[in-house]
Amino acid sequence: MSGVAGTQTTGVQPATNVQGAITCCCYSASVMLSGCDLHSEAAVSPHVSFDLCGDTLNASQTYKYNNYPCNISSGGVCVNHLQELKKMATITVNGNTIDPEDTNRVSRDAKSSNFIYIQCYHDLSIDEKRQMNDMGVEIQEYVAEYTYLCRYLPEDLEQIRALSFVRTANIYEAELKSTISLKDAVEREADREEYQVDLILHTESSLDSSALAPHVADRAGVDLNELQILPNKIRLNVHQDRLQDLAALDSVNRIEEVRSKSMYNDVARGILQADALFTSTGYQGAGQIICVADTGFDQGIAEDTSEVKVHPAFTGRVERLVALWHPGNAKDPVGHGTHVSGSVCGSGTYTDSVQGKDISVKGTAPAAKLMMQSMSRYSETSKSWKFEAPAALSTLFSVPYDLGIRIHNNSWGDTWDAKTGQLGYEADATEIDKFICTHQDFVILIAAGNDADKKNHGISQIGDNSAAKNCITVGATGTTRPNDNGYYDAKVAARSGWGSTDTAVFSSRGPTKSTLDSANRAVPGRIKPDVVAPGVVILSAASRSVAAADRVRTRFGPSSDTDWLFMSGTSMATPLVAGCAALIREALHEHGKQYASAALVKALLVNGAVNYSSPPGGPGFDAEQGFGRVDIDNSIAMIRQSAFMDGGSHPQVSKYDTDALRVNAEVRRRWESPPIPFPSSGRRGLAATLVYPDPPGALLQNDVNLVVRVGEEERHGNMGAGMGFDHT
Repeated sequence: MSGVAGTQTTGVQPATNVQGAITCCCYSASVMLSGCDLHSEAAVSPHVSFDLCGDTLNASQTYKYNNYPCNISSGGVCVNHLQELKKMATITVNGNTIDPEDTNRVSRDAKSSNFIYIQCYHDLSIDEKRQMNDMGVEIQEYVAEYTYLCRYLPEDLEQIRALSFVRTANIYEAELKSTISLKDAVEREADREEYQVDLILHTESSLDSSALAPHVADRAGVDLNELQILPNKIRLNVHQDRLQDLAALDSVNRIEEVRSKSMYNDVARGILQADALFTSTGYQGAGQIICVADTGFDQGIAEDTSEVKVHPAFTGRVERLVALWHPGNAKDPVGHGTHVSGSVCGSGTYTDSVQGKDISVKGTAPAAKLMMQSMSRYSETSKSWKFEAPAALSTLFSVPYDLGIRIHNNSWGDTWDAKTGQLGYEADATEIDKFICTHQDFVILIAAGNDADKKNHGISQIGDNSAAKNCITVGATGTTRPNDNGYYDAKVAARSGWGSTDTAVFSSRGPTKSTLDSANRAVPGRIKPDVVAPGVVILSAASRSVAAADRVRTRFGPSSDTDWLFMSGTSMATPLVAGCAALIREALHEHGKQYASAALVKALLVNGAVNYSSPPGGPGFDAEQGFGRVDIDNSIAMIRQSAFMDGGSHPQVSKYDTDALRVNAEVRRRWESPPIPFPSSGRRGLAATLVYPDPPGALLQNDVNLVVRVGEEERHGNMGAGMGFDHT
């Protein structure tokens, strides 16, 4: 069985409208979510308390340390763990590690700041959070092990420190605000002094961005008109010597370097079982609209004119075209956006003059419609087209959402920097997670990246937008199409390592960037990618705004039809999965589930996926393929069998819906699936998947653990045969 990334570390209490979804396949079984009341260590056993000297554990309580119980005699000391607990003092935020009990860091009071961090001896229980709330503490984010970033308007810190479960409380200092990657860049780049940065504001900051802007301009030594002022952040170019002055502003939560964005392009339907699905059910994504944010669409028109025709693969399928930087001009001068769109919903005929035949080419959802958000921007300086995302990423999502669109494809991300290496959880990931938390039926797909074979690639590469918890991060596998190391060649078979079950050599690997716990030990990141799909020599639509002699037309192999070309990359894998998401939504609608949460769509994709890179007998997931290659037929089968449940506050009440966990009666927290056919051969066993949207933050803010019991057997989400819990 499997859990799913973004599921399990106790933090801020969730809102009552948090939605989750569970799916189950393979054979008849009862599935119970024993962690549905938001499991925390304190809920399993009482907390640990220390006397003022820190030498004695409260003998009246028992507790767990790293999920193992410690037995304490009356008035005694837990010899095995006391010394470890006493050492558990460091805090790591934004990659910066400090000792909060260093006398130079201990705050006398909170007069100078409205934001503090509170380090506790354990993750807080509901009652402990209420105690702090009564003192005026507003928890904003779980930022490090046992550590909470809080808004606090009173000045007295001693009342907080006096609580038995609190280790220390100090103002949120400037040293923690600049990301470690920005600090490292400043230190190593001797020939550079100016940086473009984003100042990310606290939730409920003392000043909003407009009011804060004059203070930022003053401290940065720049003109106010040079600032890009957004609702939750301010973007500017600043000299490195002014960064510390900006970090001292109380409303600033963190400072990140702004990096350039890149497109991730480095027989798919059959591999994903989409052809078999169409033959048996007719699902093609009817009634669905998919928004693609990319380089543009073909010649920039949605309908034929007397002079210009729409690409034949999209006749009647283009719903809307929006150009972010050049209003009215959404053409695709690069070719990437048109190719991606074709993999989503294109349908046409490729004339193979070499083999002398016509080949039908379809995206995974050929009956769906397309909205394109063009992010190509012409640079007068370089006389070339650049790819530029908006500073406020949420604007990419809000426009299509308001138009009723519920699937959003993003085949791009931060450009790999060999000096920086893997990025952590930064601004883009924050905006993605925040948007899905507040729009819980919006499915956002992100390409994992093509950095696994780049210089200084290390073990893991997935970061920034692809590290978001609530999105669907898509990696790439190879193909059945003849190719020579990712280059289409009809004369050769697929080389070893480039086959349809192999992880593509370039596909970025997980897990997400590791963090440090309070004992300064490395904690692995969460499982990513979520799923994979074919991403090698994918044949799809060619933009007719790209010149016939442009290298993009032959970079991944020759095409004998100018309306089509080959591309490789996780950029190509992601739209195939976006199309599969449309098929799932179509099938759900047909079965009476009109409102489908993003968590449910993700759960169905993950549960149906098959991992080919995890060793036989392993847990069924890994850092290469995540939970596996999408098998849409498996996912749709669970819908047919009604083997799923969607939780939370919905505008629809159906047999597939249940209330949010916190308002659900105890008796309704147990769900029993209908009988599920057990296959006589092939894939065998039970796979249960729990997915829910987690509030923004590098660490999990809600701790929900999946426990599945079948007879005497018990399994925990993402732990294989292990009995611990996944807190990443």
